[in-house]
Amino acid sequence: MAKMDAEGTLRWRLDIWKAVYPEIPKYLFLGKGFAYSGTDSYLATEAMRRGIAPGIDEATLIGGYYHQGILTTIIPLGIWGLLAFGWFCWSALRVLARNYRYGKESLKVINTCLLSMFICRLVFFIFFYGQFDQDLYVFTGIIGLSITLNGGVAKPGKKTVESPGQTASQTLAPQIV
Repeated sequence: MAKMDAEGTLRWRLDIWKAVYPEIPKYLFLGKGFAYSGTDSYLATEAMRRGIAPGIDEATLIGGYYHQGILTTIIPLGIWGLLAFGWFCWSALRVLARNYRYGKESLKVINTCLLSMFICRLVFFIFFYGQFDQDLYVFTGIIGLSITLNGGVAKPGKKTVESPGQTASQTLAPQIV
């Protein structure tokens, strides 16, 4: 029963992607945006009625719930939005990696967790299920937490070593000289 359910879900996702894929060239340079369109509602209803998009509900197509991160980014934002998101992800990974490598020793576990979480979430977003408008706050939250905890971006050669009696919260406090 579980296998049949998984196969049905996979078929449904592939049907969505097949129905949405032809829309990419239309929105490649100037994205569709996130606004609701009555025309889209009509076209989705007609596609379902004529059997072009069988098994896909209207709300999925109109709402932009394509169940794939790249599609949910490129259709509303165009190629420029996708490139900007790619740049953001690259920059965020660099910051997280620097904080992991050069951050305070007391934050090693947290920095490892944040870097791992970002990578896992990005892989999941791209290959399994991604919804740009719902996942962006997760990505920005992870990088924001890392920057906040580490006091910015850690630099090579400036690794801070706490004294044995010092707690992590004391090392995060700014030092007044």
